[in-house]
Amino acid sequence: MQNVMNVINLSSRKQSFFYVFILIFFLMPSVSYSQSLLCRAWINVSSGLEIGQSFTSKIDGGVISFFGEQRPVSLAQLIYSHPLHDIFMAASGEIVTASLEGQRVRINVYFPSKEIKFFVTSSCSKI
Repeated sequence: MQNVMNVINLSSRKQSFFYVFILIFFLMPSVSYSQSLLCRAWINVSSGLEIGQSFTSKIDGGVISFFGEQRPVSLAQLIYSHPLHDIFMAASGEIVTASLEGQRVRINVYFPSKEIKFFVTSSCSKI
């Protein structure tokens, strides 16, 4: 009888640990909640060249918008959210990812529907 109670007690501890782990995992901060960002100029990953100047970006209501002169897309809609990164898609087919890098946000724009063999990236600070 004592062995059965020990097994049940051990099982409930593992279950409790599992539930706490899942709760913490899903409550981790995601990038897609409302925030404004100040971003460095876009960088072509293949050549390392900067494109344009610094710009601002805003994530609100599942939409990421870019404001500035040279922007690869004007806005994109959230299609997948994960605690480590969010994935957005523009109407013209570009894929935008936003991920946390410490206190900064890394934004990448991929061009899968075009004959472009590179992607652009930028590092942003929360305003």
